[in-house]
Amino acid sequence: MNLTMMTGPASDVSGEAFTGSVSLVRDEIADTAAKIEGQQVADLARHLTQPGRVFVAGA
Repeated sequence: MNLTMMTGPASDVSGEAFTGSVSLVRDEIADTAAKIEGQQVADLARHLTQPGRVFVAGA
């Protein structure tokens, strides 16, 4: 797992760095989803798609 951490204002983050962070989160979700039951995946998906959520890679 890549534990890269970005610090500083969000406006200073490049598109490439942001995309990399999103990819890390997506990879972690996929890895976790592969290890859990179908109902747990559905519950996780419902939780992750709630409005107003902000995710930080490596948190």
